[in-house]
Amino acid sequence: MDTEIQKAQLIRRPKKLKLGKVLKLTYEPNARRRQKVLKRFGYIYDTDLSSPEHIVAFNPFDKKLLYAPRGTELKHKGNIYDNKDLQTDIILGAGGLKQTDRYEQERSTILKAKKKYNEDKVVFVGHSLGGGLLNAMPSEVIQKKDEVLTYNAPILKAREGSTNYRTKGDIFSVFNPSAITLPNANPVSVRLGDYLLKSHQLENIINESIFV
Repeated sequence: MDTEIQKAQLIRRPKKLKLGKVLKLTYEPNARRRQKVLKRFGYIYDTDLSSPEHIVAFNPFDKKLLYAPRGTELKHKGNIYDNKDLQTDIILGAGGLKQTDRYEQERSTILKAKKKYNEDKVVFVGHSLGGGLLNAMPSEVIQKKDEVLTYNAPILKAREGSTNYRTKGDIFSVFNPSAITLPNANPVSVRLGDYLLKSHQLENIINESIFV
């Protein structure tokens, strides 16, 4: 679709998209819902390249390509042992993330998106497993000129130039050496497990003024 036609579909220049908003949208299974929300912020949702595992969208105003892989989907239907995201998490913990199907899927789609849009710069954002996948990508896939934003990502070694955020109390990102720690609005509960789980959730960053 021509860029000018894309712009004409929008009444006025849209507001900036918050990091928390797009991260939450990666967990939205309805493609039409994703498309509708992104349009409000000036993004054209790519229905061909996007999938339940990631969002690919283009902003014709800023000529910005957005790529956002989803984190671990805990609402998986069926047996928990069939949840491929959890399987990927386990392999990630063992240091074998690059040998997973999910890694290869994201790597392949990123290259397709870059070829399709031919943009000089791509903005990558990811929560949890999504951020871990982005930081694991080789330099020929995600280059230095690209922008990478992660939240509560399980990273032992952050990629050069990336910006990583975490909420205080999140155990999955505790070893992220370059993470910017954000305050935790959740009270330290007697049930430590509840506190740690809530610390990892997107509700902690959804209202932060961090934009993509």
